[in-house]
Amino acid sequence: MGLNSIVFLSEPLETVPWFFQQMVLAIAYVLLLRKEGRDGETKKSILKMASESIVLLLLFIAASLFFMGFFTKHFLVLWCVFQAVLLGAYFYICSHYKAASKLALWCSMYAVVLVLMSLSGEASYVTGYYVGQGVPEAAARVLVYMLAVPLAWYLGTFNFNEFEKFPVAGMLLIMVGDISLVIMTVTSSIWVQEFEAINTHKQLLIAYLCMVAIVMVSIYALYTICKEQEEATLLKEQQSQLIKERERFTMAEQQVEEIRSIRHDLKNQRHYMRILLEEERYEDLKRYFDESQEKVPIPEPYVKCGNNSVNVVLNMEFAKVSKEIKLEHLLVVPPVLPVKDDELCSILTNLIDNAIEECERLLENGFTNLSIRLEIYPQSNFLYIKCQNTTGRDRLKWWHSGILSTKEDKISHGYGTQIVAKIAEKHGGCVDYSIKDGEFIAKVLLDMIGEDENAENSVM
Repeated sequence: MGLNSIVFLSEPLETVPWFFQQMVLAIAYVLLLRKEGRDGETKKSILKMASESIVLLLLFIAASLFFMGFFTKHFLVLWCVFQAVLLGAYFYICSHYKAASKLALWCSMYAVVLVLMSLSGEASYVTGYYVGQGVPEAAARVLVYMLAVPLAWYLGTFNFNEFEKFPVAGMLLIMVGDISLVIMTVTSSIWVQEFEAINTHKQLLIAYLCMVAIVMVSIYALYTICKEQEEATLLKEQQSQLIKERERFTMAEQQVEEIRSIRHDLKNQRHYMRILLEEERYEDLKRYFDESQEKVPIPEPYVKCGNNSVNVVLNMEFAKVSKEIKLEHLLVVPPVLPVKDDELCSILTNLIDNAIEECERLLENGFTNLSIRLEIYPQSNFLYIKCQNTTGRDRLKWWHSGILSTKEDKISHGYGTQIVAKIAEKHGGCVDYSIKDGEFIAKVLLDMIGEDENAENSVM
């Protein structure tokens, strides 16, 4: 330990406030990462938080004494670098957030540390000038550092793991603020020695307060941008579902018109055949039968599974399937289900559309032997839905309760599987997505006996 460190420790008026500052900073770091897990919702235990605080405090003390003892002239610069490295290492080891989430919170907390470090010095100087030196100055430094606790708590409330993507502009805003603070901290420590007037310190005090406000607003702006982006994407998904509903309605109308047309033709044909029969023109009647048989169109495959709503949805969806894609189905659906028609439509259209899009993507890339298989039937007290299709994936990338899309525009797509999961959860069921032997398999279970208490809440 250097001589400067020994002298420092021998002065209680300096040592005690300094120790409290390091302790507050360690607690603030731990509070920032008080949540863990990929969802960012699981809170750490008190024992774990206490142990992490003690480790950080010991590292702070050891580094401070080392820099103070052997690198006194460069203490401030080394301390800034040390804080950046230590905070980054702490995020890397003790946080399960995504990389972008870690970067945003690391930048923001590091900015807070730099501001409080300089702000405490300015507050101490102003207090000594107006109130008195010694204990009042030390108290001012400690009080300023105590701001780290509520600020860290505030930053920790923003769970950026909720979002798939970060806006670049928001991240740049945070980083520019950090770089500015580093420059201000280093330069002010050098230039302040040449400007002893109290007004200079007042100006610096105000400047640092403004900077911390900018950083706090920046992190809020970034969170707000992500939230708005999420809402806009969900709105697009809802609009897509509305379009599918309109397609289903249009198809139902077309089927009604076709039935009316067939009924009208049959009525005319029966009238003409009756005339031929009454006139005993049997040869003409036979010829008419033969000609009518040749004109009868080959009917398109029509799904009839026992549930009218499901019939309409599946006929609409199966009509989209290309001839190059083999389509199979096993359908036994009860005529009445506790699930609303729009929710059942959302499940089926999302699953089948995803299967069709994946097969078409493979078809464009020259793949063959593509297939889609849909199974729907009761299983115990649940309705079992299984949609299986050929895929080019070898693994799944998870996001929330769904999986990430393979499309280039992931911001506007990839919510389908998440919507299916929410509907299944609402009705006391579950979902499972997997890949096996080159096949993507989606399984859904819906409770057919009891409905969820929150069934009135919309998930769309």
